Amino acid sequence: MNMRAMMFTVAFFLSSVPITSMAEYKFNTQKKLYSSYAASYILSLVLSGCVGVTTGSTIRYVERKYDFESSTLLLFLGWMVEYEIRNNIITYLQKDFDMYKVKYKKESMFTIGWIASWLAYLYKNDIISRDIFLHN
Repeated sequence: MNMRAMMFTVAFFLSSVPITSMAEYKFNTQKKLYSSYAASYILSLVLSGCVGVTTGSTIRYVERKYDFESSTLLLFLGWMVEYEIRNNIITYLQKDFDMYKVKYKKESMFTIGWIASWLAYLYKNDIISRDIFLHN
């Protein structure tokens, strides 16, 4: 009886070793893949986010300073100008990335810039509560 239990334990241990090592290999491979992806593209996403935050905050500042809120046409023109400036800056960044062979995703940069611009605009407009960002 003890011999059968010992054989069963040895067989179970030996059968689980390759599965465990294969699972660890797969986990480590995926971890390296994600970390290399993040390292490759994080710079472009952060820079496009910074561009979006800057343009969104600037357009809100200009709207408040020159009272664009009273005219729908001026609001529309302001957002058209902001869109063009943001996309031109991101396009120039992409040209620099190409020149220095930095990896980036073209569509992701424009999308992140657009989202960051709106979030900055809404944050400056007090539509997004500051309590969300400042945990006081």
